[in-house]
Amino acid sequence: MPTPTDDVRSDLEDTFSGPNLLYFAAAGWSTGAMVLSGADRAARAEFDRHIDMEAGNEVANLGGYLVPGIVTPTIWLVGLATHDRTLAGAGSAVIESMLVTVTTMSAMKVVTGRAWPMAEDGIDHSMEFHPFLNGIAAWPSGHTATTTTIAAALTAYYPEHWWIPAIGYPLAAYLGVGMMDRNSHWASDAVAGMLLGQAVGYSIGRNFRRRVRGIAGTADSLVVAPLSDGTGLAVSGTW
Repeated sequence: MPTPTDDVRSDLEDTFSGPNLLYFAAAGWSTGAMVLSGADRAARAEFDRHIDMEAGNEVANLGGYLVPGIVTPTIWLVGLATHDRTLAGAGSAVIESMLVTVTTMSAMKVVTGRAWPMAEDGIDHSMEFHPFLNGIAAWPSGHTATTTTIAAALTAYYPEHWWIPAIGYPLAAYLGVGMMDRNSHWASDAVAGMLLGQAVGYSIGRNFRRRVRGIAGTADSLVVAPLSDGTGLAVSGTW
């Protein structure tokens, strides 16, 4: 039966190379753009003035812990209990994706040390980063990263089931909005969390699909080459 530790080295190599590098770069670029343009500050002000999800933001906060905590082990355990190799493979993909996402996310939080929103003191903290000095800081959002990685892993593993992304990705977005509403994250934290979760989850889910379900896929590739006139670079890839 499949386990979450099957071919971990290969999964990690695929996760942190090739086209996935574009997702990680986008997480950084989008945050930089939203911080420097004032979009984070503006979004925070909009929520403070006009948006109040009331109990909805607490549901989002709790859901960000319960969904990963329940879904992650349950799929694998049910697969093992029913001797369903395909379902056990899906659970293995989700567990490995979750472990890689949480580890990566935690490292990013410590390294960047982004300040949490603190509306009560009336000071704008959106541009504050304290590398290695703020513990498990705000960036990126763990709620959106972990929920997105589950949705991405299962979407890649079961591409024939349209309802998985139809439910999973909106749920991740809802959690991100809820965390913004309760003043727990900046908008760019949520965006970066979803990009991180997508990169990790989809890559690992696709690899488990190939191994467990025996469905071949096109090998990843990322090519960066200068344009013929020397005026720039062209990026092309398959994934």
